[in-house]
Amino acid sequence: MKGVRSLSERGLRCSSAILLPVNTVLLTTRAPIGYVAIAKNKLATNQGFRNLVLRQGNSHEFLYYSICNKTDELKRLASGSTFGELSGTALKKILLSIPPYNEQKNISYFLSTLDDKIELNRCMNQTLEEIAQTLFKSWFVNFDPVRANLDDGNTGLPKHIADLFPNSFDD
Repeated sequence: MKGVRSLSERGLRCSSAILLPVNTVLLTTRAPIGYVAIAKNKLATNQGFRNLVLRQGNSHEFLYYSICNKTDELKRLASGSTFGELSGTALKKILLSIPPYNEQKNISYFLSTLDDKIELNRCMNQTLEEIAQTLFKSWFVNFDPVRANLDDGNTGLPKHIADLFPNSFDD
């Protein structure tokens, strides 16, 4: 098994850890509490996790979104003086409404589509921010349009924008 940390086959056999199946819903229950993920491959976790392996006829994506929606409640149920921990007993107090499987799939499809759109928008915003920073540096730090005007007058910009830049430097 490969990850940030690896556990050998021998290490797995000699420990109390178990190999969890793909699509196990993983929940951090110790410092920090409430991070949720879906296992994309077989893995083992440490005692800071609750690993939720679903019965047939339940959607791991739906459970993922349901638990994400309960993060504040999970944190409130935690106890501990050095760092918060969510016990199995406390976790059992979380109530989830579980609709029929087809509804679970439809809801999780809708939410994952929204997540994909949010991530796409985040990437676009990051790209636009990088473009804006590059343009700002080019125009107002390196004075590239002014230098282009000095050299050959070809700034590569539309005329109405190029005309905004001087064709010489003043002290």
